[in-house]
Amino acid sequence: MQSLFLILNRNRPDGAAKYDRTRSSRFSELVHFIHEHIYEHEKIQSAALAERFGFSVNYLGAFFKRETGQTLRNYIQAYKIELIRNRLSYSTLPIKVISTELGFTDLSHFNKYVRRLTGKSPGKYRSALRSS
Repeated sequence: MQSLFLILNRNRPDGAAKYDRTRSSRFSELVHFIHEHIYEHEKIQSAALAERFGFSVNYLGAFFKRETGQTLRNYIQAYKIELIRNRLSYSTLPIKVISTELGFTDLSHFNKYVRRLTGKSPGKYRSALRSS
């Protein structure tokens, strides 16, 4: 029903602007939800997000790519690595504590994740960040 309303609304002379605002609002809600739940892996999976926002998984992926120019997965990874970078740079907390704060269930998984995205262990990545 909502889709039908959007199609009909878009065909009105002023409908395109309203449609863009609606789409922009939905995108803002989606990004806000991802940021709020970044540590809850199950809530930011494509299927869970699609269900929550009333999209199919394929439409969600296409919608996100159209709005950002990157895939949903890449966006989430980039956001997580930004959080990791900030914590490693500006905190003196042990890496294990940081990994737990960031929602990783074990240190090994955190180490592999950071190494895969940065090419360095969390400790070496922290040292590199602090020396630059």
